[in-house]
Amino acid sequence: MAVSAALASFKRRRLVVITMGEPSSGVSPLQKDRDIKDYGSETNKLLKRIVWHIIEEDKATLDKKSTKDSILRTTKYTGIHKNVISKMLADGKPPTVEDRELVIDRRKIQDSLISMYFKERRMPTVTQLFNALEDLPCYVDVDTFKKILVKMGYVFHMYNKDNTFYVMEKKSVTIQRYKYLKTIQQYRTENVPIYYIGIASVTKDQKILNLEKTLQTDASNITQYILFTVNEKKVQHIKIVSSVSYDVLKMWLMSYVLTELPLQSVCVLEDSNVHRETLINVPTINSVKVVMVEWLEYHNIPCDINMSKSELLKLIETCTNTKDNNYVIDNIVGTYNHKLLRLPECINGVSVAAEVLSLLNKKVNAVETNATILGNMSEALISMLSDVVQKEELRLLDEDIKVDTILDEVFSNTTKANINENDFFFSLSDSD
Repeated sequence: MAVSAALASFKRRRLVVITMGEPSSGVSPLQKDRDIKDYGSETNKLLKRIVWHIIEEDKATLDKKSTKDSILRTTKYTGIHKNVISKMLADGKPPTVEDRELVIDRRKIQDSLISMYFKERRMPTVTQLFNALEDLPCYVDVDTFKKILVKMGYVFHMYNKDNTFYVMEKKSVTIQRYKYLKTIQQYRTENVPIYYIGIASVTKDQKILNLEKTLQTDASNITQYILFTVNEKKVQHIKIVSSVSYDVLKMWLMSYVLTELPLQSVCVLEDSNVHRETLINVPTINSVKVVMVEWLEYHNIPCDINMSKSELLKLIETCTNTKDNNYVIDNIVGTYNHKLLRLPECINGVSVAAEVLSLLNKKVNAVETNATILGNMSEALISMLSDVVQKEELRLLDEDIKVDTILDEVFSNTTKANINENDFFFSLSDSD
């Protein structure tokens, strides 16, 4: 039966609950007045799915058993009292498997984390953060959630006083966001022309996908790709292209965009992997000597392949800056007397281009093409979207400053605040 696998998983999960210390009241499973929350969010979700599977299977049988019979059957299989199961059912049917298509919104995770910082002046554990996010897709359990957090730029810090790991944003992610927000505010103050680069795709069922979702979608399900720019007044440089690859973006920028922008403009581009092709490999301590020599020669630093790695590394460290902008796209934009500002992945929705795409999704119709709808967006509408983005930028900047103060308070209460973020990554398998 379909429920067998779910029951087996539930039994394994109950064992995990016991060993990992999920909240418990210390009473037997069959106590009728036991609080639903005693089982923990993860177990609660799994139990709900089991109950509903049993109900659906019972209704499909010839004798069409009642919900009451199904509850008793669930009690028999799980050892959970029928009154507790009835309480779980009162919350409604659990999400269906189609929820796997949902993308977990990083902004909701960050907002929940910030809320805990402000209200409780502490960092939450993974389980506390997981339980606080009520609308996570049903297929996400605590272990999966840990891996999602790592991929989104979070790490786990351990208080020395209680040996418990707590969730915090990776410092490099925080710094990248802060620098971006400060830089774009400075450009606005100086009245520098700002153009957001929009990259999107259209699926067979006429859904508009941003760059992140485009890269996650099978190309066979995409009918067209769209590139455009948008400033604080209008959408421009709209082009239907064959893909969103690095080469296509480069040709579009050089042929249609960079020659038409006012001098000293700033182009805002999502900091995605597809836009990170480098001019030359950046050497590390583990690089072969050929890579080190190429780097030094590129920077016109005299060197010799017969030098030792230690000598080459010393030259690299003293005579060059490995953190210099080495991206091809950035340098192409620079040759046209413009600047490229990379929008961090952690706030890739905070842009006028993202707001335009969100609006386009609502305006898609069978009469007008997507390019026509984009081109017809009014100046008043774009100006309103630009105001929304600017207010959100200021809010995030203010939030980052306040969080810094709160975390300083938190760390001052630890016995030893040794935060080496690379020590706190949850391990991922190759398939992750």
